[in-house]
Amino acid sequence: MPSNDTANHPHFMIIPSLHCPASCSYCFGPNHGPQMSEQRMEQPLRFINKITQESNSEKISITFHGGEPLAAGHDFCRLFLEQLAARHSDKKIDLNIQSNLWLLDDEFCGLFKKYNV
Repeated sequence: MPSNDTANHPHFMIIPSLHCPASCSYCFGPNHGPQMSEQRMEQPLRFINKITQESNSEKISITFHGGEPLAAGHDFCRLFLEQLAARHSDKKIDLNIQSNLWLLDDEFCGLFKKYNV
């Protein structure tokens, strides 16, 4: 029987911002609320470390979701990805983003290319 790769490693959902510039009438999201600050970023990073160590997995999957995750800004995304890569250099990190891409620009593209998002 083939193994289910997803079941063998942890998958985390990070929601750095509930804000979304689209404000679609059909959306159930609140479109307001605090954005994850650089100070608050430490909590999910520690949680990822803990679960990853306990699972003894060689792979981590992370999906950035929201609202609109790009609304957290370039600095937040850069710092989060840098910290994640530094803390898990011995792991394969599978990074994904769920976005409407309204805020995507060259700076985000360069950052996502660097970290293979």
